[in-house]
Amino acid sequence: MTRGLVWCAAIVCASATPNGAEAKCAGGGDLAYPDPSVLTRLPVNGRIVLTRSSLPGVDFAATEPGLLELRSETDQVRLRVVEKNVGVSQVQFVLAPIRRLLPATRYALWRKADDGGDSPVRGWNGDFAWMTASAPDRSAPRWRGQPKPGGGYYARLGCGPATAVKVNVAVDDGIVDPDATPAVQVRAELQPVDGGRSLRYLITPVNGVVEIGHGMCGGAFPLQPNRRYRVTLTAVDAAGNETPAPGGPFEVTGPAPKMTARR
Repeated sequence: MTRGLVWCAAIVCASATPNGAEAKCAGGGDLAYPDPSVLTRLPVNGRIVLTRSSLPGVDFAATEPGLLELRSETDQVRLRVVEKNVGVSQVQFVLAPIRRLLPATRYALWRKADDGGDSPVRGWNGDFAWMTASAPDRSAPRWRGQPKPGGGYYARLGCGPATAVKVNVAVDDGIVDPDATPAVQVRAELQPVDGGRSLRYLITPVNGVVEIGHGMCGGAFPLQPNRRYRVTLTAVDAAGNETPAPGGPFEVTGPAPKMTARR
């Protein structure tokens, strides 16, 4: 699965279960996009995608991130939730500053507690902090071609199955500020063809591929074997500029486990 949306590489499985959505994976935590460890400059109108993971059974639909701020040595900016996406054993918040950030400034993510205290928000590799670029990003991402569904997989693993359909996405960030770093995700909207609730999630491409599905400890979408889904993709950059994928929606089918012959 794509980096930032799958947690199995970073957490320890406690016991095996037959259903990936019910897999008992110990641990949890936060991941942020753009990845602070690789991003050099965030647009001054940039947004942050915070993904939170915990034990299965948590009511992620009711989960809220609390009061969050970006802070520098001289500035403090409140963040508001502009999008919330509920996945498999995790939830995703798109956070936008209530005003433009200062240019060429280092900001760290802080959480304010109900008791009046506050603390920096930390991930697996330390604090979440970004340097800002010199200007806002007003340029939308660019698609170089239509998305192309590829192969799918259904793998039985220690805590449950991992299942996904791979989709090739040729997309670039249309950023023009030379100080900023390209950062683009793909918002996937999933609608069962036979009816049912529509789901959406922001997925980070890895080597030009996004995976529609979930890992054994969580992920974006609870694909059902042999069920058909209509998929709509939209490229979204770090400033929230969007470009729909050319070609419109397409269909994928949830991979099914391979049958093994009884002896």
